[in-house]
Amino acid sequence: MALETFRVGYAKLFDVWIEHHYFLDFGEISFQNISLLPVDTQLALQRIGEQYDVRKFWHIQPDISTKILMQNQKIIFKPIPRGVRVGVAIDENRKPQIPFSQGLKLTFEVMLNDGYFMIYTQIEKAVADGLTQMVSVIEDNETVLRKNIFRFSNQGEGVVLNTNRTIQSSDLKVFVPEVGRTSPPPLGIIEIEHSAVKSLLDTEGKVSVNPPNFRLVFANRKTRWYYRNTEVAGGMLPLVKHGRVEAELNGQKMANPTPVHTIYDAVSDSYFSHIY
Repeated sequence: MALETFRVGYAKLFDVWIEHHYFLDFGEISFQNISLLPVDTQLALQRIGEQYDVRKFWHIQPDISTKILMQNQKIIFKPIPRGVRVGVAIDENRKPQIPFSQGLKLTFEVMLNDGYFMIYTQIEKAVADGLTQMVSVIEDNETVLRKNIFRFSNQGEGVVLNTNRTIQSSDLKVFVPEVGRTSPPPLGIIEIEHSAVKSLLDTEGKVSVNPPNFRLVFANRKTRWYYRNTEVAGGMLPLVKHGRVEAELNGQKMANPTPVHTIYDAVSDSYFSHIY
């Protein structure tokens, strides 16, 4: 009797993309809806997109429990320039070799690579402070200091995991480290769960040929620009990594400021960028 053979391999289960307007826009031209733009602008945005790498500002990795779960489920994790890619071992019918249980959850920790992230990202000052300052909480009838982190999950509506292209106060939660943890708390976590409502598989329990592409989208901060203590015309203007934002002072075109020279002013509750 001939031996029965099986065709197996790995297939993409899902992606999580992190798209930041500060890095992806060209001046005041958004990277979104690129097909509606003139050809030369499309080419400029395409070149910018090819240089984009999330690791310039975030490091994303599975937490300890997820690493163990992934080994047991034959799930693999790979950083990609836009974010992360997760694959799974499948059988000849495109079903996971190790069946998924309802409530299977993959948690990815986000560590900060760029200290200016809070400056060039449109985040309310109170939320930014909440992500950096310690808070007092009661655990087992004792007061302990903990850190707030953001939490985004795929259990909401749509594939965009955050609302209003930012981190909001409602996204914050107190981080309780696992027993024995020695590494610092993350900036936040991204949770991707397989559930009856939000299945990671198709209706037949197979890995989809068009797997989900979850996204986090972040707006770039707008600030008031100053040159030699005089405000540049135009009101609130965006900080961008690439291209120029057209701004003038007394008819003279101004260079664009950087996050390095952007500060928060508590009196006016706003951010100011100084041009040098």
